[in-house]
Amino acid sequence: MAYRFLTGTVRADDGKTPNYKGPWYDVHVSIGKSRSQPGTPVRNKTFYFDSTTKVLVRTQYVLPDGRNVSTQFSNWQTVNGQSTPGQIVRKENGVVVLSFNASAAATGPLVNDTLFTKP
Repeated sequence: MAYRFLTGTVRADDGKTPNYKGPWYDVHVSIGKSRSQPGTPVRNKTFYFDSTTKVLVRTQYVLPDGRNVSTQFSNWQTVNGQSTPGQIVRKENGVVVLSFNASAAATGPLVNDTLFTKP
């Protein structure tokens, strides 16, 4: 799997909106095969992060059968220093196929990353 930063602070419109106020995205792309679906061809998956808050806003990719898939993450909240989405919506060809709404979230305390070392 390869990851690449594509562009930063990009507009969400066609560039013609006067006095555009946002949203602004940082865009990353991953290229590789799906581990959960052996035998699938290499595909690109695009990740859109909010340029200001740095939270994931949307992912987008095309399935081998041609369906366009996007997953939107919204209503972010911080719990014990960890950001969690309050809503996740998956669309296939623009049609909602899954909508998940969290009424509450719980996370464990932050862990010191230096506790994890390479073998």
